[in-house]
Amino acid sequence: GGWEQGSGAVFGGDVWQREVHVINPLWKDDNIPNDVTKFRVIDYGSAKGINCCAWFAVCKDGYAVLYRLIYSRDLEIADFVPKIISMSHNTREFLHEAKDHRTGNTYEYYIEQQSGETFWYTVLDSRSCAQSQQGSTLEGIFSRYGLSVTPGCGQTDSVQIPRLKDWLRIDFDKTNPFTKDKGMPRLFFFDTPNCVPAIREIEGARLPARVSDTGYIDKRD
Repeated sequence: GGWEQGSGAVFGGDVWQREVHVINPLWKDDNIPNDVTKFRVIDYGSAKGINCCAWFAVCKDGYAVLYRLIYSRDLEIADFVPKIISMSHNTREFLHEAKDHRTGNTYEYYIEQQSGETFWYTVLDSRSCAQSQQGSTLEGIFSRYGLSVTPGCGQTDSVQIPRLKDWLRIDFDKTNPFTKDKGMPRLFFFDTPNCVPAIREIEGARLPARVSDTGYIDKRD
């Protein structure tokens, strides 16, 4: 979790403008419209690192909003998954217990009932998915605690950062549906306390001290 610090802003004024990108919430947290497509994106930074889950909604006019966020330290997966499910206004149902004959440990298995919000899919970053704990991948552990996840694409910063810039870049040929002024990006952020860390990450992102020829560290996200 967190961008590496260095000289030079990743998202300058030609891409990011707080007064445009940060908007008042379009709905109450427990009343998400049914006509938006919802996604969850998770970055698990280990039990001692920063753990992040971002909720995105893609609206029928093509723009997306970050409408909810967990950004917290010191969360075990056993705590992180129920928190994600609860904040999604969904419930977690116990399925069964099973013994792992390799380790001799007995585990409880759960499933998420998407009774409040329905998600197209939930993405877990590829590095987390590939890690192993307790004789299983983190993807398997998240599933065991009730959250079915899809591995992220694992593309490098040199691909992902320009893609994010495209979503943030303001198109002045379009009218902002909220301010009615000229200029509209494809990605907005709700002006709520739990979304503040994401906004700070965008505004505080710096180019790393060591960069490749493309201008970015060639690391997997």
